[in-house]
Amino acid sequence: MINITKTKQIVSSEMGDFLLPLGYKSIKVKADMVTSFEKNDATNYCEFHCHVNKYNDFQLVYGFSFGINEVVRVLKNIDSHVPLANYKYEVKEAITGISPGLLLDPLHISRAYKFFDTGMELLSIIGEIKLFYKKNFVPFCNKYSSLVELDKLMNSDDDFWLDSTGKSIPISFFHVTRLIISKMSNSPRYDEVVDRNFQALEAIWKAEGATYDRTDESKPEVFTANYLKSAYSEKE
Repeated sequence: MINITKTKQIVSSEMGDFLLPLGYKSIKVKADMVTSFEKNDATNYCEFHCHVNKYNDFQLVYGFSFGINEVVRVLKNIDSHVPLANYKYEVKEAITGISPGLLLDPLHISRAYKFFDTGMELLSIIGEIKLFYKKNFVPFCNKYSSLVELDKLMNSDDDFWLDSTGKSIPISFFHVTRLIISKMSNSPRYDEVVDRNFQALEAIWKAEGATYDRTDESKPEVFTANYLKSAYSEKE
């Protein structure tokens, strides 16, 4: 039966042989992670990451993350003025991602992953990871490297997301990031997106027995709406 040390060796070696020629580099991971590789060019950020769940057998859980550098730069700038998540999370280089778990069931992602207890079973899973990269992640990056496509995904008039929780394509710091993407894509509906974003937040807060104040600039979404209006009016 395979152990965690051997699992890390096999996954790191196999995925390194696959990703390093594509411009990725290995990055240091915490003890509970198996391995991770990232690639950051002048425009976009890509990352592969995986960890192991241990039941009777091992289960390799993996995914790919994606970010647009200019969006992340604005997110970090906003975060320096108004903390986005009360220090629970930090703004990272990725804003979204894709994985078998998210595609199958975003609220119960572990259902999508296979168990293994031998090296051969693990190598078979790694083969599936490489295929997922080619068939799913590469087209995902090609499509959503477009700000216009990201804007259509979450801000369309007939499918305006209240949140990205439970979506197969989650968005980090959703109610802030959606505004950045709408503004940077030069959407003619930007003002409408700002207003509907506030309506969504008001509904979320009301369901929790609270009131959302859309004039309170200590709230990241309020600050962002005003910040983007000022920053981009200066460029026009």
